[in-house]
Amino acid sequence: MAKYFITGVSGFIGLELCRLLKHGGHEVVGLIHRNTPPELTTLDVTLITANLNQPEKYQDALNECDFVVHLAGNPKFGNGPEYEAQNVDTTRSLLDAAKKSLGKLKRFIFISTIGAIDRSAGDNCSEPLNENSHAFPCSDYGKSKLKAEQLVQDAEIPYTIIRPTLVIGNKMRYASHAAVFSRAALNKSLFARINWPGKISIIHVSDLANSIIFSSQNAEAENNTYFAAGDEVAIGKIMQQANPALFQINISIFIKVLHLFTRFIPFSLKALLFPALTASDKKLRDLGWTCNYSNAEGIAEVVTREEARKNVTKSPGGWTLITGAASGLGMELALKLKALGRKLILIDIDKEKLEAVCADQPDVIRLQCDLSDWQATETTLVKELDGDIANNILETYLCAGFGLRGEISKLDAQTQADIVRVNLLSRLQLATKFIPAMVNHQFGRIIYISSSSAYQPLPYMGVYAASNAAVLSLGESLAYENSNNGIEVLTVCPGGMATNFQKSAGVKELGGEKLMTPSEAADIILNNVGKNKQVIMPGFRSFAMSLAARGLPRKISLKLWGKLMSVAR
Repeated sequence: MAKYFITGVSGFIGLELCRLLKHGGHEVVGLIHRNTPPELTTLDVTLITANLNQPEKYQDALNECDFVVHLAGNPKFGNGPEYEAQNVDTTRSLLDAAKKSLGKLKRFIFISTIGAIDRSAGDNCSEPLNENSHAFPCSDYGKSKLKAEQLVQDAEIPYTIIRPTLVIGNKMRYASHAAVFSRAALNKSLFARINWPGKISIIHVSDLANSIIFSSQNAEAENNTYFAAGDEVAIGKIMQQANPALFQINISIFIKVLHLFTRFIPFSLKALLFPALTASDKKLRDLGWTCNYSNAEGIAEVVTREEARKNVTKSPGGWTLITGAASGLGMELALKLKALGRKLILIDIDKEKLEAVCADQPDVIRLQCDLSDWQATETTLVKELDGDIANNILETYLCAGFGLRGEISKLDAQTQADIVRVNLLSRLQLATKFIPAMVNHQFGRIIYISSSSAYQPLPYMGVYAASNAAVLSLGESLAYENSNNGIEVLTVCPGGMATNFQKSAGVKELGGEKLMTPSEAADIILNNVGKNKQVIMPGFRSFAMSLAARGLPRKISLKLWGKLMSVAR
């Protein structure tokens, strides 16, 4: 079996390539420069942390490999000076290192793009691109890839260049072509209501990975360039598959006229109207390579993911983790999500009550855990959740939390520290632990249960309110940071629920006070999942407290809540 050195090993294509290579019994050395995706650990890939411009850190490993597959770079279509450094300079550095290992190296495989060729302004797009097409890259991204191709061809080492078209699969980037088209159709946007006749060639990520392996081991592919294109599909058809009931306007009658003006149509619009992003991979197929996935199968994977993103009743697959699951809101969410077909990981400190939640139901993992202890939580998760489960936790509902009434200076300092650890730090710990896997899937949900106390200082429950204010700030920050990763972060600030919280926290229950039930709160939360919100305030009390916090001077708000807490609570 062969040994492969792969750059961009943690990306969409790189992970699939590693999976297929390891399944085929090959050794893989991967170059990374950021955090290690959990999947690579379970695949038993040898990892080297370095940038491509640091060959001294990876030269020895590269010298022992049979094949180099260069995937790393900036893959996003666009313009800017960064593409030269990220796509051209890095390729030059890797080629220099590869030249020093000629005694072992059999092939340097460079993964380019259809964007290195593109179309000239006057091209009427009547024929698919092929390996003999003249290059007219219309973006800095495409230009940088074309320059890198030339470096590979001039390096005087055995090479193969693969030009993928648009790559598809259920872990494709959230902001990429088919995912965007599918969401537009599911959201019934105006854009999706036009039956765009423009055709694109799409290839499933598994088929692309197979083309890389196939060409690397095919003697005829040495010193040759190939398109890996898959099959053509109209953009309007992608949106029809995503939402068959969507009414679309047919504009094909205008295409013959528009063909007369192709020179003046921007490329982005040209791609919607004509088969501008189509290519033929006949040359590669003539060697014996074939696609295993149809367009419909690849699109279906993406549509399924995007449906689950929008509709909480659709299971995204993977596992759903809930903290504070033995009672109250956590238990209600567990019951409702189980009824929706979720596989559950339930966490609580109360082992006896936890055992009764979703009893005798399959696909339920129960973990007794003290979330105030960071190391114990980490140990429990690592010990109880194997790699496959941990890498597929796609939803987290973080409900566990507690408070304590009293003056800060008179309450036990350790207990108050535990409030911060459970309410804030455990939520930080769990989110950051599972975000890498969510990024890998380009799908995830993190639901933080905060409180209306997050909106202002709350004398006599100061630490509790401070922890919830921090959770609110943390949730909003995480939502922004992960908005392009397909990860939803929703912070929930309920105004009060009929749970055991009041009694355990030492808070007075007011006569005639009508509190929201945990079941009602759970319904509100689930009804707001997938609605592109960052914060929700279940109940009028939460809304009123938020309004007061924004409208009143902070000094007055502090005095008001101080009086209310000292007298009423």
